[in-house]
Amino acid sequence: MMQKRLKIAKRILADDGVLITTIDDNEYAHLWILLHEIFPNLTHTCITIQHNPGGTQGKKFSVTHEYAIFSYSSESTIFRKQHTGGDVYNLRRWGSTSGRYEGATCFYPVILDSNYNIIGFGDLLDEELHPTAQVEYNADGTIYVWPIDKNGIEKKWRYGRDTVESVKDRMFIEKRGNRIEIILRRESEPPKTVWTDPLYNAEAHGTDMLKTIIGGGFSYPKSLYAVHDALLFAVSGKKNALIVDFFAGSGTTLHAVNLLNVEDNGNRRCILVTNNEVSDAESKALREQGYQPGDPEWEKHGICRSVTWPRIKYSILGKRDDGTILSGEYYTNQTVSKEVERSFYQLGFIDNPTELTTNAKKQLVSLLRGKDGKSQLPQSLVKADSKFIVSDKHSATILFDVNAVNEWLEALEDQDHITDFYIVVKSAATFKEIKAQVSNLLGPMNVTLQVKRPMSDGFPANVEYFKLGFLDKNSVSLGQQFREILPLLWLKSGAIGRRPEINSDEEPDMLILPQNGFAVLVDETKYAEFAKKISEVNNIKVVYFVTNSEEAFREMTDGIKIKNTYQLYRDYIDNFVLGSRRDS
Repeated sequence: MMQKRLKIAKRILADDGVLITTIDDNEYAHLWILLHEIFPNLTHTCITIQHNPGGTQGKKFSVTHEYAIFSYSSESTIFRKQHTGGDVYNLRRWGSTSGRYEGATCFYPVILDSNYNIIGFGDLLDEELHPTAQVEYNADGTIYVWPIDKNGIEKKWRYGRDTVESVKDRMFIEKRGNRIEIILRRESEPPKTVWTDPLYNAEAHGTDMLKTIIGGGFSYPKSLYAVHDALLFAVSGKKNALIVDFFAGSGTTLHAVNLLNVEDNGNRRCILVTNNEVSDAESKALREQGYQPGDPEWEKHGICRSVTWPRIKYSILGKRDDGTILSGEYYTNQTVSKEVERSFYQLGFIDNPTELTTNAKKQLVSLLRGKDGKSQLPQSLVKADSKFIVSDKHSATILFDVNAVNEWLEALEDQDHITDFYIVVKSAATFKEIKAQVSNLLGPMNVTLQVKRPMSDGFPANVEYFKLGFLDKNSVSLGQQFREILPLLWLKSGAIGRRPEINSDEEPDMLILPQNGFAVLVDETKYAEFAKKISEVNNIKVVYFVTNSEEAFREMTDGIKIKNTYQLYRDYIDNFVLGSRRDS
């Protein structure tokens, strides 16, 4: 079954597309060989995801992981992931060397559009000229933001005009009263091959989440966020991507696509393909009650009817059919910046700080702990002559000797990542004075917090449910055949707008559906009328001609100015028969 589906996937995978397959240890080796056999020209990269930190109970090993294999070509893009937490920095400089005239190439406007999107950067301002305000609103709708602090003092940006373009993608804005701050996030990074985020826990964010949504369980659903991030690396830069999941299971992929779309205003579409399989236990129980596959009582227990469909429906609406509002929240990849003060600690229990020995300083450093209980500074940083410790790699600093405060302040210049300051001094007044000097030098911190979305908000999405069955072309009229295949034409045309329907078994001469982006000529003798009508509308992107003649198809195609045209054989169902002339 896996081999057959992968061969079909090869036919529909775009040249710049990415195939993602997830698997556990039981089938990993077989799948790895199949992928290399079926997709010999693709690169295959295996990701290990810790989805069960507690581990499964095995006789010799406790398994905590599964695999996701990314298969991609040289034309594919693997997108980077933006950081969603941790420190961010104001683009404007702080400190003693942050003035406008101490950076000749660092005083220029950041330009926003009327929707507050950063669209570019202005020219350097002549030294004798001064902005009228930190934020200037221009007649053309653009907004200029200048590096001016809250006290009205002209400062400078961290980047010169010749280099700031390189960090534009890392910038976002924060409105604070009548001010606009330009915030700089850490650089994005390529995906690693081992994923260990707590959000990937399949029990908490798979099983438990599914119970929250549908009120029942399902065996081994994947974490929503593991699937979300896998898709993120494949389609985050493709807001109109089409994702097909042909092992849909509980519907996690469509759920993740909806979350992705709401995060970046995307219009990605997702097609789920699944069966309505009943579990072995339920199958046995149903047979004992006299039910067989196809019976309504049997079908309602299938995975699609009982799990996949209600999960998608309830998650989009934000509530169940009985009116129960979904509780809980989604973690998004959106962030909000918050300005917080740095933390200062007075270590006033030491009588003679200047007489501290090297060992005493190491012991003191060993006592410094963060909120997570972990050591903040390694003792190895303490040297025989250390009067203070400042490190690019650690978020804490300590001043052992207040007589070296000026050297310490100089070392702290631009060390925006430092959050905790320890000052060894008995005098509270001296402590407050040094604290004020550090605050003036570095200013407050900007931290990013991950935005959450209430499940009750649902998603701005639509979904259609199709049951794929078998239709005997000899037992139905051509008109009924056309009615049955119309949803497939809508899907092939991009699934734009509400799905069109015709209620009659009578064939229409033509269908022109600008709201759906496609048109169908059923009676080719009406071609002239059809061509005139579609020339009068602007939204037709796809045209279907019903004709058994390939020559007539080419002639009709040549007569209209639409790129995407398709021939449908008069016996409609033949167009969808595997192995037929239309399946070549």
